[in-house]
Amino acid sequence: TFGVHILRYLNNTSILLHSAGITAIAIAVLAKAPSHQPGSFVFGKFNDGTGEEGQGWSDRASPAYVVACGALMSQYTLTGFDASAHLSEETRKASWSAPIGVISSVGFSSLFGFFIMLAFLFSIQDFEKTLNSDYGNPVLQIFVDVFGPDGAVVLFCLIIICVFFAGLFSLTSNSRMMFAFARDGGIPRFFAHIDKRFKSPIRTIWLGAFLSFCLSLPSLGSEVAFAAATSIATIG
Repeated sequence: TFGVHILRYLNNTSILLHSAGITAIAIAVLAKAPSHQPGSFVFGKFNDGTGEEGQGWSDRASPAYVVACGALMSQYTLTGFDASAHLSEETRKASWSAPIGVISSVGFSSLFGFFIMLAFLFSIQDFEKTLNSDYGNPVLQIFVDVFGPDGAVVLFCLIIICVFFAGLFSLTSNSRMMFAFARDGGIPRFFAHIDKRFKSPIRTIWLGAFLSFCLSLPSLGSEVAFAAATSIATIG
């Protein structure tokens, strides 16, 4: 709402947390874990998890199909790479910096994401317990096993803050895209408005916030709804 001048500081904070913060988590998990899984487990174990033995998707379709579906959640972290393009009208030297932003965001996200997943996989203490965690989240279970409940809360708060920033910049990108649609007549022109003071499309920002809120409501009562929303976002 308050324009790109505020977003600049939020963006720099986000970059710091997503790079230095996540690197610190990966190193801490590996260093503190009581034991480590072997490489054969991390790189060689295949777990279907989509049904009873002999009835899973790997039996009905193929292991490759299960891998592709399982990768959707991790690939969800790469969504938003196109934000640089949507914000190009508010960017200096956009013809150069916007493409660099698109390419580098995918590259850095892939790199940091790969290492954090390796750190978590090597630090699993009990595979079945992690899959069927009482906390409802495998990563949180890994944190509890490694750092105890209090340490797990601290680290998970850092992840929640990172997720907040991801949502913030997804909303920023989304609002600019809807503004462009409104300007070209794709949605009501009422939303093709730039606030004179903040030079920001406030109407589409709050439209996006409202629609995102509505879309998220089913996730409160259903993990399937959350998985569906993130999968649709990733594939789109």
